[in-house]
Amino acid sequence: MPFTLDVSLFMSWQAFGTRFGVVFIVADMRGLVNQTIRVHKDSVTDIVIDSTGEYVVTCSDDGTHSIR
Repeated sequence: MPFTLDVSLFMSWQAFGTRFGVVFIVADMRGLVNQTIRVHKDSVTDIVIDSTGEYVVTCSDDGTHSIR
């Protein structure tokens, strides 16, 4: 993924945050994006996936956070 700032892993899927405020969810062994989420207006600075894999928490340089 171009411009990736942060990556979080959970079992068989990954979440990538970009400097454009977008989070990509990749759950395919080939690296194909399964979901694209526009959550922030500025760079995603941190991503955490909870221990159950149910929630993805992100924060951004725009001062916001997201729980999905």
